[in-house]
Amino acid sequence: WSKRQLDPSLDGEAAALVDIRYLLLTVAKKYRFIETVTVADTGVMVGQTKPVEVMVRVLDKFSLPAGERTGVRLEIDLSGGTPRYLTGTSNGTSVDGRWLAQAAPQGDGVYRVAFYP
Repeated sequence: WSKRQLDPSLDGEAAALVDIRYLLLTVAKKYRFIETVTVADTGVMVGQTKPVEVMVRVLDKFSLPAGERTGVRLEIDLSGGTPRYLTGTSNGTSVDGRWLAQAAPQGDGVYRVAFYP
């Protein structure tokens, strides 16, 4: 268990430089841990108003729900058109044309984006 905790990059190499940097930035309250990601996209089609919903639960360095001074940004691998956000906001597009979104806090460390293409 403790070896797995020292490998946040999940590359199988515990306490590598990338892992140490991540853990230090977590302790400094610059990074958080993603506990779960849920995407609900069944039945979503371009031109309809059924939203894609993305929910992310984020934990702090104590494995408690993160909320204070935490922001969650998403890069959505869709391009073209204009997304319509029901929850969360647009952060424009990436240099590759992908949609960028800012998730809205829902409480208990959960952040949500709901949009339709």
